[in-house]
Amino acid sequence: MLAIDDDSTPSKPEGSGTFRMATWNIVDGKGGRLTQAAAGLAQMGVGLAVLTETKLVDDRHPKSAAGYSIMCSKAVSGHQGGVALLWKEDDPKFEVESVLFNNGPNIVTFQATT
Repeated sequence: MLAIDDDSTPSKPEGSGTFRMATWNIVDGKGGRLTQAAAGLAQMGVGLAVLTETKLVDDRHPKSAAGYSIMCSKAVSGHQGGVALLWKEDDPKFEVESVLFNNGPNIVTFQATT
């Protein structure tokens, strides 16, 4: 996992401050692994994460876990591909305004406003 670390300084009204972002290849998102990944991210204080290799071929996955909202793309097959975006809905430091999965199963576009 790659995480952008910070000192957990809360955001300030004028817009300064930091939050943690991460990317993580979870190898497989089935069998409760998205929920486990969310719990691990919460333990590390990550606010927003992109998970790769979720291998989910349908929309049957948790939509939230451990305080995170979860959106996933559909993988090409149950053996490869797929991404998920997880973010803390109630994080005072940022807000995810839009999420779009397009141009294939491994591309996610999102707008986070701080």
